[in-house]
Amino acid sequence: MWSKSFLLFFICNITFILASLCLDRPDPLRLDYLERVSCPMVKENKTYSNSRRNTNMFNLTFTCGITDISLCEKVKNAFESAEQILSDAIMFNQFVNINATFTNICVAYGACTSISSGIETQVIGGAGPSRVMMLKDDDGVYRFYPQSLVKQLGNKVHPKYSDYDINAIFNSEGVSYWFKGDGNIKSDQIDLEMVILHELVHGLGFLTSLNDYMHDIPQGLTPYVVGIINNSGSNYHFIEATFDKYMSVVPTGQNVSDIIKQMDVFNNIQYSNQDNFTTTFLSSPQYNLATDLFSKATKSNSLTILSGDDTIFLETSLTPFNSKSSISHFSSKKYTNTSDFLMRFSIERGKTLQQYVKMGGNYANGPIGPKLRAFLKSLGYTILDSTSNAQTSISTTISIIELIIWCMLTISLTNIITSCFIEIDIFLYEKNNAFKILKLGSHLIGYSA
Repeated sequence: MWSKSFLLFFICNITFILASLCLDRPDPLRLDYLERVSCPMVKENKTYSNSRRNTNMFNLTFTCGITDISLCEKVKNAFESAEQILSDAIMFNQFVNINATFTNICVAYGACTSISSGIETQVIGGAGPSRVMMLKDDDGVYRFYPQSLVKQLGNKVHPKYSDYDINAIFNSEGVSYWFKGDGNIKSDQIDLEMVILHELVHGLGFLTSLNDYMHDIPQGLTPYVVGIINNSGSNYHFIEATFDKYMSVVPTGQNVSDIIKQMDVFNNIQYSNQDNFTTTFLSSPQYNLATDLFSKATKSNSLTILSGDDTIFLETSLTPFNSKSSISHFSSKKYTNTSDFLMRFSIERGKTLQQYVKMGGNYANGPIGPKLRAFLKSLGYTILDSTSNAQTSISTTISIIELIIWCMLTISLTNIITSCFIEIDIFLYEKNNAFKILKLGSHLIGYSA
């Protein structure tokens, strides 16, 4: 699907290099907070492949913060069941590592509810990629990819992986869960396995970067804003997520990636601080593109993702815009009671995962519906079904020059050699005029019910 290299800027005697930019999300309930981490390129001699079916390709590290051992075991089993569903749908070449916690979120975070489109909802939990990596796509655009996907691509040279691919946390208090073996589900219960399955799909990369990173109350949408500090100031780049590559505007069919390219005209301009960049952007014609995207995100049937011949309508009916629910989900109006029910932003209580499959027409491949399967395939995962057993092959070409430059950068950053290179800091744009290294504005993936 795409070949990868690492972004390198270099100018004769003064060298600026951005190589394998990695961002960690340490808190699955605060996915707006990202930290830049060291992820030097590493080389593996091992070749990974998986021709086995019926193998759970997830490694689960599970922490239970309550004393009810029986409930802890049920939750762990629900994780493993969701993992098996995904393992039966996707040909994973490497194990996906999950760091999961089941605990009293009310105590840990000081709140049990959140507001979604003016409605107070119970916090069930969330999950997301523990690390994303900026890589070059086949169209020459740099995008952020989830580590879980990068691991499947078979690249022997890659940025260093985090210990975990997905972080997850779920609430042990204030929610009545149903588990397999419990008998009939009650009207106020939620099938936790279904919620876990939904959130793990987010962790595999089903999420957008579009958000308002410049206002407390959203008014315009941009992708991540990445700043590079050098000796004469800072310049700024808009960097999208891999999800956004496939997004289009209805009815024009314009690709959102093309809109982002039109926004990204500030990267060669030096700014003394982020406030100067903000002022410039908000008063520029490019900001009209951001406000237009925002209007699309709050108008039904205005944004889609394309996957081959499949068109998937995204959730754009919520007013006001909600960064946890808008865009990064299938349209509830379109896909309720269909085989692609799973990735809607909310679920109805009192129904099990298998009941949802039945209401959707008993799709042969279970809860991972046909449109979701097609999109995961577009992202780069190999989908196991009757029509395609071929593994998507994506190669990495890293030149000797790039490796040498990376080694030189590593040396320069440890102050062993300082005469040839200028050390740079990478940061992300932060709201509220409070500069802090590597903090992003609100983004993404809660799951409410």
